[in-house]
Amino acid sequence: MKRMHLRVARAQANISQVDLAIKAGLSQKKIFGIEHGYRLASEDEQQAIATALGVKPDAIAWPKG
Repeated sequence: MKRMHLRVARAQANISQVDLAIKAGLSQKKIFGIEHGYRLASEDEQQAIATALGVKPDAIAWPKG
């Protein structure tokens, strides 16, 4: 299975960073940081983001530390 970048997954879901943050229960700053590789997402955050996007967590290529 080919994983997609979080930014691509968000664009395909047609959702803004702010709306994704609200749906996932995170800050927009956290979403920005994860998308740009400045921050890592915990497993719980990955699950929340993926659920908000309507995909499984393993469909997204999460940044590694």
